[in-house]
Amino acid sequence: MVADGTELPVDERDAELYYRPTTRPGSRLPHAWLGLADPREPSVSTHDICGHGRFTVLTGINGAKWANAVERVAEELGIPLTAHVIGPEQEYEDLYGDWAGLREVADDGMVLVRPHNHVAYRSHGMAEDPAATLTETLRAVLGSGEGALQGGRSSVSARDASEQDSGGASEQGTRDASQQGARA
Repeated sequence: MVADGTELPVDERDAELYYRPTTRPGSRLPHAWLGLADPREPSVSTHDICGHGRFTVLTGINGAKWANAVERVAEELGIPLTAHVIGPEQEYEDLYGDWAGLREVADDGMVLVRPHNHVAYRSHGMAEDPAATLTETLRAVLGSGEGALQGGRSSVSARDASEQDSGGASEQGTRDASQQGARA
């Protein structure tokens, strides 16, 4: 994960007893129901459109530049990466305004979700160069490249680091590069 500079939210209630949905990096992606462009199709969850072995960029109606940068960044880094624009007349619509209330970023911001549905990073608004920001952020998340720590702290766990040092071997055998990137 890459820190976004925000403070850890303070909740009056016991954090071990009460879940507080947030898109703060390191948190589980909040659930919200989204409608599809075809109203005859059933609603899907934010959890349904993320994960599946790939990183996902979620952005709002004014975040097309984030979505447009995804293909280039995925090709450059060699990782599975997809984008979804959520808003009126898009593939996914925030029918009840739940996602707008949970996302904690503007319509031109984005939430980068890891393959296991935890937030890796969020940008509260549009970056000057979305492709460069995504590339630098993903390098930090994956623990690779010169700029790995420039955007914030990398949170590669000790287990992940030791697996990388041992050539990617794990208890379950050797993983290919895309699977290793998906665990980050």
